[in-house]
Parts: sequence; structure tokens; C-alpha cells
Amino acid sequence: MREEPNGRAFGGSVLNSLAKSASEEYLKENHILECAAEISGLLDNNPHDQATRKRTEGVLIFAAGNTSLAKMKFQECLNIRRSWFGEKDILVGEVMEFLADLLFFPLRDSERPAL
Repeated sequence: MREEPNGRAFGGSVLNSLAKSASEEYLKENHILECAAEISGLLDNNPHDQATRKRTEGVLIFAAGNTSLAKMKFQECLNIRRSWFGEKDILVGEVMEFLADLLFFPLRDSERPAL
């Protein structure tokens, strides 16, 4: 694991980069979400890694097309980071930016609540 300038360990950067740049078809064809879940079990179970896993899962799930589940993962990440690092930490802002981005993507019909 690498360390960030503030001393925190930074893990999962390759998986996170893949999640941000890969197409939905690539993620589905190569079962990336399933692999990410398996890999996340091997990482340390500290709050920083927990939040990083939730963020990465959110990015992968969003790329796979499930906006509402991605929002839930980002919210879980935000809750962990807020409680651990405080409201003004840059990592909290990063997740808030992901959540703000989701506001621009309408829910798919399969994600809309039944009336």
C-alpha cells in the first residue's frame, strides 16, 4: 500500500481507476463487480479502507447502471468518512462530489419506485 501525503494508507487505486474508466459492457463481461467484492474482503478492515471500498463499489455499481444502489454505497462511504475524518476533510468532499454527480442522472425505469 502507498501512503497519501497526510499519512493515510491508500489502497485499491488500480481498481478505482478501472471503475472510473471502464465501459459498462467491459465491467459486466469481465465480472469486475464480483471480483471487486472478493478483493475487498482481503483489504484491511479500518475505517479508511471501508470507506474506500464503499466508494469503489459505488463507482462500479453506477457504471453498471444501478444509480440508486450506487447512491446508497456513496452515502455509506460519506457517513464513514464524516464520522472518522470530519466534515471538512478532502475525502469527505470527494464523496459529496460523487453524490452531486448522481443528481444529473435520472433513475432508470427499473429503479423507480412502484406507484
